[in-house]
Formats: sequence, structure tokens, C-alpha cells
Amino acid sequence: MLVVLTALAMSVKPFLDLLPGLADTVFNSGVNGFAQLAAAGGTGAVLCAVWLALRGRIEGLTVITLSALIVGPLGIVLMCISDMFWLGLIGSFIAGSSITLTGTGVQTLMQHSVDGAIRGRVLSLYGMLHRGVPALGALLMGIMGDLIGLQPTLIGGALIFCIPVLIWVLSRWRQIRPALEGNPIEE
Repeated sequence: MLVVLTALAMSVKPFLDLLPGLADTVFNSGVNGFAQLAAAGGTGAVLCAVWLALRGRIEGLTVITLSALIVGPLGIVLMCISDMFWLGLIGSFIAGSSITLTGTGVQTLMQHSVDGAIRGRVLSLYGMLHRGVPALGALLMGIMGDLIGLQPTLIGGALIFCIPVLIWVLSRWRQIRPALEGNPIEE
């Protein structure tokens, strides 16, 4: 599941760092547009966090997490296919939702399936990937955005990183889901 987290952290999460550029150069909406785009992403993230907390069970979480890996890039594509601001708001909402669903889903599944003796080490790796990889992704996408534009960079990054990982994970679906959602490993 760390591969899923890394793909989303490298390709979808960096959009948050690039929102000022999108608001200014793509949507021509300035500071107010940036605030609205950020609020839309944050609203999606908060609503999904509350929903996951109220859901309160592990069964089906693998499907939710992998669905977020599909939906996140679609949100980025929707945000970047045109200069219509309302599409950008919807795309930001979807991408923000995806980031929370994936991050929380991966962390929950890992805590549920990893032996207690190594749980802290695995979660420290999760934390490093969850915090560090988006910064690397934003740096690379910022450089590419200067060269070819933010819209094609964000769309390309979302698709290039997420589609191969999704294909790889789906090819191993029968082994992954029971291993992650089965009985928790006792300490």
C-alpha cells in the first residue's frame, strides 16, 4: 500500500503547492481564486475524513483506497482541462477528497495488517513518504510547469504515476485485499 500512497503523493498531492499558479495563470482569478480552490480541496478532504471516521470499519477500505487512486487523477484532469473556474473548483474538491481517502486508508490498512513489533517503523516510513514525496513531486511539476505549462504537467503527472500503479495493484488484488483487511495481527 505504500506504493499506492507514493503514487498519489507524487502525482495528485502536489497540486496543492501549485494552486497559486493555477489560480493566476490558468483561471486568471488571483488571490481570491486561489482561496476558493484551496477551500474546495479542503472541503473535500474534511468531508471524506468525517465520513471515514463515522464509517468505522476495516471491511471494504481497500476498495475505497484504490478507488481514490482512480478518482484523484480524474479530479486533476477535470481541474486542468479548461480555464472554467467552476470546473477547477469541482476538480479541487475531488482531488482533496482523494488525498484524504488514500492517506487515511493506507495508514489504517497498514496499522491493521502490520505486526505490532514493527508497526512504528512502518508508520515512520509512511510519514516520510506522506510528507516528503509531495514536496519532490511539486518541485518536479513546478519545473515542468515552467517548461510546458501547468495544465499538461499536472494531467501528465497524475496519469503517468497513478495508472501504472493501479494496474500493478489490481493485478495482485486477490492477495492484497485479504492480507490488508483480514484479522489484525496481534502484538
